Amino acid sequence: MFLKVAFFAGLIFLVLEYIVFSHDKKLRRALGYKTSVDFRKGVGRLGKMFLKYFNRKEVEKRLNQAGNPWGLSIDSFVGLKILSPCVMAGIQLYLRANLYYLLVVSFFCFFLPDVLLVLVTNDRKRMINKELPDVVDIFESAAESGIDVGTAFNLAAEYVTGKALKKELSLLSARYAVTKDKENALLDFKDNADIYDVDLLVLALLQDTRTGKAKEMLQSLAHSQSNKMLAVIEKEGKAVEYRVLLACSFMAVTIAALVFYPYFSILDAGLHNIFN
Repeated sequence: MFLKVAFFAGLIFLVLEYIVFSHDKKLRRALGYKTSVDFRKGVGRLGKMFLKYFNRKEVEKRLNQAGNPWGLSIDSFVGLKILSPCVMAGIQLYLRANLYYLLVVSFFCFFLPDVLLVLVTNDRKRMINKELPDVVDIFESAAESGIDVGTAFNLAAEYVTGKALKKELSLLSARYAVTKDKENALLDFKDNADIYDVDLLVLALLQDTRTGKAKEMLQSLAHSQSNKMLAVIEKEGKAVEYRVLLACSFMAVTIAALVFYPYFSILDAGLHNIFN
């Protein structure tokens, strides 16, 4: 029942979003578009939205941002998306399940690999963000000391302990060592991480060759990262206080319930005798 409600709610939401953004008459009139509905263009847009799940470049980008979990390749990921709903539909047909249930489960199985990939990607981004302030400090110190870029990449890759960030920094160092192309190596690092703070770090490192102001940008970024870490620590401290307060409140309610339970029992018995 929950799957049915979720499926139809998502379908209704998509339809409403499509209507709102595609058929706003005032906006379309201001932009000079015709207000008539072009069925072929609508079908074409839906087809492009569906085909993006099978676009090799898009799938490769998403897998790289997730750190290529479970050793998935592009072909295996696409094959999993095709095979999962087919297998589930076959099972439901064998069990003679309801048609609506079959469609809902097949639809869910088609997007299940994407959901898992999003969860892995978000977890990986949290791990990278946790160690990123230390990496910024390393690059700032390297810029202040005049250390070579390749050496700075190696130092950063050796210093971090997190698996996700260590892998990306190792790849960054290897790309630069082989190609000596700092810009492309940093852009690949940025695309694989897909994090706003990493974008700022890459932009600061690229300023060394473009404007020669990498030190100033790295100092500013290191300051903002330290403030961010302080804010995160303060937030975690408040979360602990709230959890302790909630636990104490629960204990107080439990103790009060144990203390007053006999009185409520007596009161309930008395009212039962009076009205019966």
